[in-house]
Amino acid sequence: MGNSFNMNAKELITKERERQKTLWSISHDDQYIDGELSMGAFAYMNNSIVWWPNNWDKGMFKPSTQKRNLEKGGALLLAEKERLERALNHVNTDLDITIKRLETELLKEESERCNVPPPGWKCSREVGHDGPCAASKQF
Repeated sequence: MGNSFNMNAKELITKERERQKTLWSISHDDQYIDGELSMGAFAYMNNSIVWWPNNWDKGMFKPSTQKRNLEKGGALLLAEKERLERALNHVNTDLDITIKRLETELLKEESERCNVPPPGWKCSREVGHDGPCAASKQF
């Protein structure tokens, strides 16, 4: 990326986001689950500390020019988007693991149950019983 005169808004926001990542870790961002990153963005975009998250150090709010504030705010919105994507990916991974575990348990249960005997055969036990089938050929 070149100097800021030749950069578009997306490039400027991306550059600011990369700068923020040198100061704050991804795990640091992940702790803000109550909209703090979005509120910080709103504070910069509106040049108003009123929107600065209560659990953030007020001394960290450093507004500048309107353009620079939009870059900082945009980068904080990008941080929130990234955090939400990581959280969703984590939920999807947990859901996949749970589904696989349930499928395994269901398959195990099904293999331990008596299925409907084939045509011409009759099981002397209750339908769906546990254990081996007691089917015999009908004459």
